[in-house]
Amino acid sequence: VYQRNFIINTLNQKNMKRLLSIDIFRGITIFFMILVNTQAGGSFDFLIHIPGYGWRIADLVYPSFIFIMGASMYLSMRKYVEAPPTDLYKHIFRRTVLIFLMGIIFNWIPFDQNLLDVRILGVLQRIAIVYLICSLLVIKVRSIPTLLSISGLILGFYYLLTMKGYEIVDAVDLAIIGTKHMYTPTHDPEGLLSSIPSVVNAIIGYVSARILTENELKERLIKMSTIAISMIALAYILHWTILPIYKTYWSSSFGLLTSGISLLAWIVVHLICDVWGKKDWGIAFDVLGKNSIVCYLL
Repeated sequence: VYQRNFIINTLNQKNMKRLLSIDIFRGITIFFMILVNTQAGGSFDFLIHIPGYGWRIADLVYPSFIFIMGASMYLSMRKYVEAPPTDLYKHIFRRTVLIFLMGIIFNWIPFDQNLLDVRILGVLQRIAIVYLICSLLVIKVRSIPTLLSISGLILGFYYLLTMKGYEIVDAVDLAIIGTKHMYTPTHDPEGLLSSIPSVVNAIIGYVSARILTENELKERLIKMSTIAISMIALAYILHWTILPIYKTYWSSSFGLLTSGISLLAWIVVHLICDVWGKKDWGIAFDVLGKNSIVCYLL
C-alpha cells in the first residue's frame, strides 16, 4: 500500500506531455560523446579528457548522460501509476540486467577473446548500477530535501573513503573484479567504488524532473538554479581547499560540479524547447536522444 501511494502521490503528472528538452539534452550529450570517442577533438583540447585534476567539456558528457537518465526515470515511472508495485520492480530489475549485459557484450566485441576474460565493468555497466540504486532509493524516499541530504551523505562517504588517496578504489576492483577483467591490469575508470558518487548525478536529475513538473515556471527556475549554482560553488570550494576535481576517480567535487552544470544546461534547453517552443533547431538532437543506446553501441 505504501509503495502504491508513493507512486500515485509523487508521479501525479501521468497526463503530462513528454518533455522534449529531455530527449534533446540527451541527444546533445550523445553528439558530444561521438565527437570525443571518435577523436574528432584531436585539435581541440576541450574535446579531450583532462589527464589530471580539473575538467574539460569532454568530461561533462558521461555525467550529463547519467543526470538526464535520472530525470527520465521520474517521468518513465508515470506508466506504473495504476499498476501493481511489483510491475515497477520487475521493470527496474529487467532494465538493469539488460543494460549490464549489453555492456558486457559491447566489451566482448569483436568476439576475439574468451568470454570469461572479458572486462566486466564499463560505461553501460555503470549506468545499469546507478539506475538500479537510484530507482530503489527514490521509491523508498519521497522527500526532495531528504534525497538531497542523502546525496550529500553519499559524496561525504566517498570522500572519507578516498581522503588518503584513491588507491582503495583500485584495490577494491582488484580484489572483487580481478586484473584480467579490468580496463588495465591496475585500474578501471568505471570501477565499483567510483560508481558510488555517480549515483548523485542521477539523484539530482530525478529531483530536477520532480521540481520541473511539480512547480510553476518561476518557482521551478528559482529552485533548480539555486541547487545548480550551490553545487557548482561547493565543488570549487572543495577543489580549492581539500578535494580537487578529479574525473578519473569521479571525486565528490567532480560529482557536485557535473551535477550542477548538467542542471544549468537542462534549464537552458527546457526554457528554449518546452517553455518558448523553439524546437526546430533540436530535431537532430531529438533523434539522437531517443536512440541513445543504439548510437552509443554504433
